[in-house]
Amino acid sequence: IADAKVTVLPSGEVGIGTTSPLYTFHAVSSSASIGAFRNSGAANGQLLVGNTAGDLALRILASADALIFSDASKYLAFGTNGGTERIRITSGGNVLIGTTTDAGQKLQVSGTALINNTATIGGTSVLGIDVNGSGGIANPAILATISSNDGNALIYRRTFGANTASAGL
Repeated sequence: IADAKVTVLPSGEVGIGTTSPLYTFHAVSSSASIGAFRNSGAANGQLLVGNTAGDLALRILASADALIFSDASKYLAFGTNGGTERIRITSGGNVLIGTTTDAGQKLQVSGTALINNTATIGGTSVLGIDVNGSGGIANPAILATISSNDGNALIYRRTFGANTASAGL
C-alpha cells in the first residue's frame, strides 16, 4: 500500500512512518514530537527499557517529579561520543566522574575539577579558591588544603592582605 502508515515485516519488525523498520519497533517522523507515553490517571507512570540482565526505568511520580533508575545492584551511567562513559552513579549512590572504579567516596573525580567560589563541608565553609585575587570569598577559614600520601600536608591561608603557609602539619 503506497500510503501505509504502519508496516509489519514478516520477521516481526513494526514500522511507523517507515516501510523499512530496522528494529522490533521503529518510528520515524519529521515532527519534533515522535511519540508520547502517558498514564491517563494521576498515578505514577513508568517506562521500562531492558533485557534479561536488568531494566532502566523512567518514572514520573504523581507529584510530577521524575526519576531515572536502574535495577538493584546495577549502576547508572551517562556518556557522550557514541558510548564513552563520563559519569557513573553506583548502586550505593556514589558519583564517579572520569572513572569507573569506585573508591567508596560519595563523590570521586578523576581529572581536574573546578570549584568556583566556596565548597561547604559539614556545614562549614572550609575551602575557597581565589587564585586571581578577585576577593569573591567572604572570610574562608582555610583557603586550600593539599595533602600527600606520606602524611604531610601543606595549608595555604590567605587573609585579605596577608599570606601564610605551613608544611608538615
